[in-house]
Amino acid sequence: MKTDVTDLSIQLINAQSAARRISGRQTSESAIASALKKQRSGESGKGDSLTFRMRNLRTDLAELKESQRKAGTEQARRTVMQIAESAVGRISHQLTEMQRLAESVEAGEMSGSQLADVQLMMESRAARIDLAVSQAKFRTDQIMTGENVRITTDTQTEEGFDVEYPLVDSQSLGLDAVDVVNQQNAGDATELIEDAAATISSVASDIEEALSVQSAQFEQAINEISENMAAMRSHELLGAGDETRWLRADTEGIAGNTEALRTILSATRLDAELVTSILK
Repeated sequence: MKTDVTDLSIQLINAQSAARRISGRQTSESAIASALKKQRSGESGKGDSLTFRMRNLRTDLAELKESQRKAGTEQARRTVMQIAESAVGRISHQLTEMQRLAESVEAGEMSGSQLADVQLMMESRAARIDLAVSQAKFRTDQIMTGENVRITTDTQTEEGFDVEYPLVDSQSLGLDAVDVVNQQNAGDATELIEDAAATISSVASDIEEALSVQSAQFEQAINEISENMAAMRSHELLGAGDETRWLRADTEGIAGNTEALRTILSATRLDAELVTSILK
């Protein structure tokens, strides 16, 4: 069953928030060992078992952080595509209006002043196309430049990805040649605008196809987060004794004995409620 994209976004936000809070806390091996010794003194084998469980938890947290990073990148890719898609939609709308004006010129006799008015409206529509292109930005980066653009998703690691969308402003679309006042043939403007519309239609089709693929990749990244969180639950349920388990099998992973977890983590900087919340 395909997961709703809105639900995926909500899941990602929740997972990112929890992962950031946990990844910001440093776990001390020696502190955990000391706490376990105090808690399990005289109970042979218990301390080693709990230490192993905590090691599993740290491994799972690292994998969760990595899947969070991947999901964040895939989300940024999808956002860039949606920005481009929106810009192309705005351009297509202006071209439709320009076609309507050109057809009205071609259909009947107009005075010089009327043609001049139509030309002004044409130029106004072309200016709106240029505005749509200039406003197509991800953060501060213009994306529809006709050149390779580097999108940075992490300023510390400089991690990111490259995008390249064609420049589709009025000049590159040939709309600067539209001149209903001085055109030699009544259909010249119509032909120029139809050519521009065909170009935009092709660009829109490419973006739509790429966005469909990207949405699937984003969904896969979200699923990886869910799988990592499920692994954290599974490791605890398989590795914990009844007296220390903080997730109970009979409640399908719902938080159980948080006090036991707080005891295990008492000398560390990991928070019992926080870990329990991410494991829900």
